[in-house]
Amino acid sequence: MQADMIESLLNKGRIFEAHNELQSSLRENPGDIRLCQLLGLTLARLGLIEKARVLMEDLASRQSDSETSGILGRIYKDYWKLTGDPDYLDLSVATYKKAFLEKNDGYNGINAATLTFLSGNRADAVQLAEKTIQYVEQWPDGYWKEASLGEAYLLTGDNNTARQHYKKANTLGKSDPGSVHSTVEQLKILAKDLPAAGEMLNLFDKPVIVIFAGHMIDNPVKKTVRFPESAAGDVKSEISGFLDRINAAIGYSSLACGGDILFAESILEKGMELNIVLPFKIDDFIKTSVGFAAPAWIDRFNNILARAHSIKFTTEEGYLGDDILFDLCSRQFMGLGILRSEFFSVKPWFLTVWDEAPGKTGGTADSVKYFPWPEQHFNILPLKNAKTTVESSPATRQVPEVNPVHHREMKYILFSDISGFSRLDEEKTPLFILKFLTAVSDKLNQFKPAPVIINTWGDAIFAVMNNVADMAEYAFILQQTVQNTDWSLAGLPQLNIRIALHAGPVFLADDPLLKVVNAYGTHVNRAARMEPVTAPGSIYVSEQFAAALLLERRGDYRFEHAGIIELPKKFGKQEMFRLVKFLKADNG
Repeated sequence: MQADMIESLLNKGRIFEAHNELQSSLRENPGDIRLCQLLGLTLARLGLIEKARVLMEDLASRQSDSETSGILGRIYKDYWKLTGDPDYLDLSVATYKKAFLEKNDGYNGINAATLTFLSGNRADAVQLAEKTIQYVEQWPDGYWKEASLGEAYLLTGDNNTARQHYKKANTLGKSDPGSVHSTVEQLKILAKDLPAAGEMLNLFDKPVIVIFAGHMIDNPVKKTVRFPESAAGDVKSEISGFLDRINAAIGYSSLACGGDILFAESILEKGMELNIVLPFKIDDFIKTSVGFAAPAWIDRFNNILARAHSIKFTTEEGYLGDDILFDLCSRQFMGLGILRSEFFSVKPWFLTVWDEAPGKTGGTADSVKYFPWPEQHFNILPLKNAKTTVESSPATRQVPEVNPVHHREMKYILFSDISGFSRLDEEKTPLFILKFLTAVSDKLNQFKPAPVIINTWGDAIFAVMNNVADMAEYAFILQQTVQNTDWSLAGLPQLNIRIALHAGPVFLADDPLLKVVNAYGTHVNRAARMEPVTAPGSIYVSEQFAAALLLERRGDYRFEHAGIIELPKKFGKQEMFRLVKFLKADNG
């Protein structure tokens, strides 16, 4: 049952969730062969191919079956795509072909045929494809039968028959975007040497992802007229019509009364996947963004929360009057939508309900500035059919009763330490202070802009910055300085570092003891708890940091999912990604 659910997540393209479910399931059943196979496949689809290779080679040494061989063949293929090294292509061909000849199964057969074609051995590829067809024809009707037959006939040169099977696969794959993605990627590779494959690409629909931001319903006690409740029905009809026109499949938004709720309801009514991000705890959010409207909006809000596919929080703490949380929330759900879209190699749509006037921090106008593709933006004017006069000032949020000492500010936080420092001989501690900290400071002091806060504790480095891209670059300089230095010349063992990066609202205040400004709050503590669970030699970032960085510096980095990780000291869980520099070869 667990394996079936995880396979369903993979087929829907929900790779991150599949990875999290596998981690939990394998803790309960560590020796389960099918779960290990699915973990290898999931790691490969996340781009963690070295981890996938080690896992599957070990499993193949103990378990001889076509499924294990097929996944291992796929991992070798990924290495070839990443590096261009023909040795990996040969390994992949040999692995697939061996499994096919031993098991006579269509899955390994079609992969053996395609990769043999790509290796330049066209005659053998055709023979393998023809032999594969007879086995695939015996499969039960379904997506993979049609997609595999399409690929096999394409290799034999029978393009008309291939086209018929690919068309059927596209129809069957509308609820299976993960599988469609795999087929499309295979066709892209073939298209470099086989022009007909490029034609087949046009037969496939890709899942359309929609990110939404929009105005709240006007507060009835305010004079401002921007989005009266009387316009909600017409606006919802326009939202629904837009979703139908673009064949939307997946939605990302927050959940304020007005545009957000109308969008969320439209997504759910069409049976689509809905992902919600809230800026802070639910009670405060209802007070600021839902409760001032008619009571029915709270019921609608709760109904959507009960049915949403995922609910995430920018911070699980309260509002405290800090509008910056709305801004960070907008960046988060937009970044998550873009991250999901990149898995399918598509651009998302951005739908807004917006009067096209400036607004408050974190409002719809700010969101429009963040979205990278203006041609993918569609706006619905909330008052275009209403008989009323529009004033430019936005509705006022209702602030829960709070009395904060300071307002929080949005910051980007780094915690790092040296792996194995606690095992360093006592007599080497002065060397570490003199050599390590001097070398690191010499390099980091050249970076501009400097952190707004910097501190050290033993081997730990703590830094706070105003800009997410600056913090990412700062982290990579720190990582490279440690990893590229020959510490034996300084009388130290070779050192390695782990770095954790997080984004969140923090309090800045004068430290009465140190007489300097310092950062305080839950998100500083969260970043500190992330660092011990970071893999040595890696930079791990929180989901919030990843989303913010993706909006500012698309194309410079890639994000490898590390999972939802339990943090130390009962600090809860945190979804984390390994941050790596994006290399040209990463595109295959």
